[in-house]
Amino acid sequence: MQYILYIDRLFFLNFCMDFFALALMNASLGRSTTRFRMILSALIGAAGCIAVLFLPSLPYIVKVLVGFFGISILMVWVLYPKEKIMFFIKALTSLYGFSFLFGGVLLFLKRYIRPNGDNFLFTVVLPTVIVYFIVFFFLKRKREIQNECEVLLLVEGKSLRMKAFIDSGNMLTEPISKKPVSIVEADCLKKAGITMPDEKCKAIPYHSVGKKNGILIGYEFPEMMIQMKNGEKKAEKVIVAVSGETLFSNGKYQMILHPKLLEGEDFHKTEIG
Repeated sequence: MQYILYIDRLFFLNFCMDFFALALMNASLGRSTTRFRMILSALIGAAGCIAVLFLPSLPYIVKVLVGFFGISILMVWVLYPKEKIMFFIKALTSLYGFSFLFGGVLLFLKRYIRPNGDNFLFTVVLPTVIVYFIVFFFLKRKREIQNECEVLLLVEGKSLRMKAFIDSGNMLTEPISKKPVSIVEADCLKKAGITMPDEKCKAIPYHSVGKKNGILIGYEFPEMMIQMKNGEKKAEKVIVAVSGETLFSNGKYQMILHPKLLEGEDFHKTEIG
C-alpha cells in the first residue's frame, strides 16, 4: 500500500500545532514573549518535523532523539534564551504535555472522523484551534485565581485597599536599592487622598514587550499588607511605581504586585481589617 504525503499540508499542520502548544506553554508559565520569537520557534518545529522524514535509514530511537527532543529543545531556547536551567526544563516539560494533547486530538480524529485532503481544514485545523481556546481559557482562569490577592497600602494615617495581580513576569526593580517594584494606578491614590512629596520620588526605568523604554515615578511606602487565601503578610518600606494608565482593561485589578514581595516569612492566618 502506498501513501501520498503532502509536504505543504504536513508543514502547515505542524506549524499550527507547534504555535498553539507554545502559546499554551507561555500561558501555563505566566510568561510573555515577542510574536517574532513565537513564529520563529513554531517554524523551526515544523521544519524539523519535515527534515526528520528525510533522514537516512536510522534506528527509530535515533530519529526520536534527534527529531523530538533536539528540535523541541531548540524551540524552547528560541523563546527563552537567557532563562535558567530549571525554568528551561519546566518549559520543556510543559511543551511536551501540550504537544501530546494536540497529538491525541489528531489520533482521535484519524480514528473516528477519518480526515482527508478535502476536509482537512474543518476536521483537523479547526478542532485544533477549538482545543487551544478551551485549554487557554482554563489556564488563564486558573492563573488569575492563583495570582490574585488583596492589598492594603498604608501611609500617613491613610489607607488604600485594592485588588492586585501577582505578575511573575514583573522583574521591575528600583535601580539604586535594587528593591522590587510594584505598580499602582494613579487614580486609586488620588481617590484615597494619598499624595507623596515630589522630593521623595524615585525614577524607575522600565521596558515592556513590544513597547519602548520609559520612566515610571515611584515612592517608598512605609507599610503594605498582602492578603491571599493562605493568610496575610506584612511588607515594610516597599517601592510602588505610579502609572497614569489603566493597568487592566477590565478594571478587575488596580495593582501589579511584584512576586518577590511574597518571598521570605510565612503568611499569618489573619484578615485585613
